[in-house]
Amino acid sequence: VLFLTITVFVKDRNHRLHHHRSLMAVAPASLADKIIVLDGDDDGEEESLSASCSVSTSIQPQAEVFQPKVQQPVASPITQWPCVSARREPHVLQAENERLFGEFVDHCLADTTDCPEVLDYLKTRHAKASPEYLCSVEFRNTLGHCLSRAQAHRSKTFVYINELCTVLTQHAAKKRQ
Repeated sequence: VLFLTITVFVKDRNHRLHHHRSLMAVAPASLADKIIVLDGDDDGEEESLSASCSVSTSIQPQAEVFQPKVQQPVASPITQWPCVSARREPHVLQAENERLFGEFVDHCLADTTDCPEVLDYLKTRHAKASPEYLCSVEFRNTLGHCLSRAQAHRSKTFVYINELCTVLTQHAAKKRQ
């Protein structure tokens, strides 16, 4: 098991520097039920160090050796995408990106009932985006980021809708003149 000692220096309102130390053990997820959390010692001593944060690592011998079972990778939205393991063919990416965009819109429906025009604007931006961008890995990554963040932070749904609108506007198909 790898133990991390983390020291964070924080300035208070009077610009005094305080440090907080914590000892953290890093272990595989299979050992989660066997992990003991150790509290750091919070002594409000003033420090004159210029560093704002320091991390030291040390390997501590453990009293008991745990042999973790062979772990199966945890399925996440990103690793479940067929295009992650498949070659990055445009039609595969396009189909997956369309599915993710639909999932993003569906997720945002509940939070945008008071102003449905926001999703209409997002759909318009999506319709005007260049086809090359809509079937790109870059769009998939941006969409995955916005979707996972919107799911984790419902109060910031509009922030992620705006982020996606901005990116789609930047990649709008150019009109021929």
